[in-house]
Amino acid sequence: MKYTHLVVLPGNKDLASFISSYDTSLLKRMRMNSKIPLTARYVKQLLLIAAVVLAQSCYHYRVLNTKSDPATEYEKKIMWSYCWGLVNSPQNFVVPNCTANNALDEVQFSTKFTYSLLTIVTLGIVSPVEVKWKCHKPPQRVGGM
Repeated sequence: MKYTHLVVLPGNKDLASFISSYDTSLLKRMRMNSKIPLTARYVKQLLLIAAVVLAQSCYHYRVLNTKSDPATEYEKKIMWSYCWGLVNSPQNFVVPNCTANNALDEVQFSTKFTYSLLTIVTLGIVSPVEVKWKCHKPPQRVGGM
């Protein structure tokens, strides 16, 4: 039988406590010299960030008139919310191209992937939304005066 290591137990330590302390110090040295746990940690963080980013997508909301009869094509404006709506709350938008005799035919609210990404990166401090609208045709006059 050939021995590769000779271990002399110091003082009054028993074999079990010496092995457990030896294993712990060995594991610490292995962690310091190995980059695998550090790489695994970065991979987990990158996967988490990728999952959060990819979970975001665009969304669209439409508000329609019961009798849709648009007179114009879509007009659009990007509205910005700052500091979770605290800075510009409430934000009102007056439609510039619909005259006094016709109303809104359709309104669409939407956000894109890039808008969602901007909201995530800034932790909600900046949050854009795109608003599109169409004006309704003016009502027909019945009879004359």
